Amino acid sequence: MSRHSSSPRIALAIAVFLGSLTLVAWRQGQAYTVMSDVDSLRAEISLERAERAELRQRIQRFESRAWVTEQAAERLGMHLPEGDEVRPLLGGQQ
Repeated sequence: MSRHSSSPRIALAIAVFLGSLTLVAWRQGQAYTVMSDVDSLRAEISLERAERAELRQRIQRFESRAWVTEQAAERLGMHLPEGDEVRPLLGGQQ
């Protein structure tokens, strides 16, 4: 083999090698982009879970007897019955 006949093969090998390096670099770039998106979604999910937990706590507070009693007193002027204010309800009998 002469030196001139091996030059195109070497050039082709270098071109293939550079092409494969370019492909690997592109794929890694894509992977980093996807991983960044995944991290963003995980952070968003974490925030949504925290908000959901806070909403559940607020619901529990609003459903509590103490809160309802307090609001009834403040907004409607109502109070819990005492002593002679309590009237027993008889099931359908008068």
